[in-house]
Amino acid sequence: MGDSEQFSLRVGGNTILLRFDINSLAKEITITSATFKLFTYVKYCGTSMITGVFRSSHGEPTTPILPTTGTTEGYTMDLKIDKNQQVVFTTSFESTDWQDEWSYAGGTIDVIGDDLNRQFSPLDGKALRALIPMGETSSMSVIY
Repeated sequence: MGDSEQFSLRVGGNTILLRFDINSLAKEITITSATFKLFTYVKYCGTSMITGVFRSSHGEPTTPILPTTGTTEGYTMDLKIDKNQQVVFTTSFESTDWQDEWSYAGGTIDVIGDDLNRQFSPLDGKALRALIPMGETSSMSVIY
């Protein structure tokens, strides 16, 4: 926590799962959005923080929910997505000077093709690989 912009609730190193029982709501009620507000007594830094919200699987039967589609719908392997007016920036890593398209690209990064030792193949062409050193939580910073 400290000066991080990300926040997590933990007890003894274990992340906490908050569940909200909605079984008492009438069956005809459909929840389309929700807001969770968390207040603290101590402000560590900054004015905002990122809180992860994840769907959990904890052994209770559930009905699958179809994924929400977005801008990438209809673009198999993201091909030609750069033509979509909603897309602000795209890049590939085919050119040796790909970093010139970015305002900044730093960290332990390199461009790779197939990596047979790790059984990795890029989606298309080449891919950007970032090394996260042991004990660290991030590897790179890119700004367009």
